[in-house]
Amino acid sequence: MKIFINYRRQDSADVTDRIHENLIVPLGPFNPDEIFRDVTGIPSGTLFEKILEEEMAKSSICVVIIGSEWIGMRDEHGNLRLHAADDYVRREIEMALARRIPVLPILINDTKMPDEADLPKSIVALRRWQSATIRPDPDFKTDMAGIVVTLNDLLKPPPALSPIRTDTHGVEQVFVLAGTFIMGSNPKHDADAQDNEQPTHEVQITHSYWLDQFPVTNAMYADFLNDGGYQNQNLWPLEGWVWRERENILAPEDYKGFLYPNQPRVGISWFEAAAYAKWRGGCLPTEAEWEYAARGPQSRIYPWGDEYDPDRCNTERRHARTTPVDAYPNGRSWVGAYDMTGNVLEWAADWYNSASYNSNLHQNPPGAPSGSSRVARGGAWDYYTIYARAAARDNQSPLLRRNNLGLRVMSLSPSEKSESL
Repeated sequence: MKIFINYRRQDSADVTDRIHENLIVPLGPFNPDEIFRDVTGIPSGTLFEKILEEEMAKSSICVVIIGSEWIGMRDEHGNLRLHAADDYVRREIEMALARRIPVLPILINDTKMPDEADLPKSIVALRRWQSATIRPDPDFKTDMAGIVVTLNDLLKPPPALSPIRTDTHGVEQVFVLAGTFIMGSNPKHDADAQDNEQPTHEVQITHSYWLDQFPVTNAMYADFLNDGGYQNQNLWPLEGWVWRERENILAPEDYKGFLYPNQPRVGISWFEAAAYAKWRGGCLPTEAEWEYAARGPQSRIYPWGDEYDPDRCNTERRHARTTPVDAYPNGRSWVGAYDMTGNVLEWAADWYNSASYNSNLHQNPPGAPSGSSRVARGGAWDYYTIYARAAARDNQSPLLRRNNLGLRVMSLSPSEKSESL
């Protein structure tokens, strides 16, 4: 836990000194090593920007102190400093926004939040964060008390993992609360970002839903088989039923070494996955629903954070096959879903379109209206890590059956069902 203080010395050095003094013991609740500011935090003889990047990487919150001269400060050539690409105040804010950590703007006295037109495009998102105000005495202590409360609230650990339920078929599902996240990848934050993951865009999921805690296992899928799922036309998309009849598909494709009850079911096409999901009373998640459940409001690169950890997932052929779906509890996502990275790719509901992120539809995006391939997400046991990131997008023919391709089911909560009737 660390608080990074961003400020411009010529604009707010005196006020920043006082804020810093009142944040650390004995006047405030934080230890000196829990707060970073450049004057006191950078040793002599070190690379300035390198230290800033390292400290920002350790920080949980960025406090941005804005005084009356913050916008208008100019360099010796008369250029606005904030609009210079190498301005350190700007660079620090860019780093904080790229990491998607909370940002707390603190406005001095009567300073107003900068207008969008006055900010470089790279830090316009600063305006999304609710600001606090700091005034001189006699109001300073009252304002500081409010700032401390806000910082403590922002530093609280994330809530416990989501509730879990067992659906009518005996499958455990985690609850995903409606919310907003940044979908896609920013190359400045994720060096492995691919073109089809750009541009990043804010997506709002307006409905809460239940998502299978694990990829569907062989044992779970066997119940569908035994209940006549391959003989019930009502469960299948029309094109899928035609394919099933033509090819005489009566069961998934089996692979030696992949058939233990607690391994994920593989060897199923998109049509088989869709039929199974309907039999369960749900559907395949959309690409946006899947990514939100994997990354959460913080939009992490991996379900557990921003750094790859081989001990949290089954990738890169380390086991030469799929592993039991509960083998990596420390790789769970923010809602408690297992295997959102690695083990098996998972079919999503969407048709695939490499340019779909350029769409202006950012509320419950349904994906492309048509196409030749379907989206699959999450990477697999035989995938390199670059393709196992939570934002990575794969696409496959809906007819494809492979030993690294499975599914999980999404179900709307009862209240969402009634609202959609």
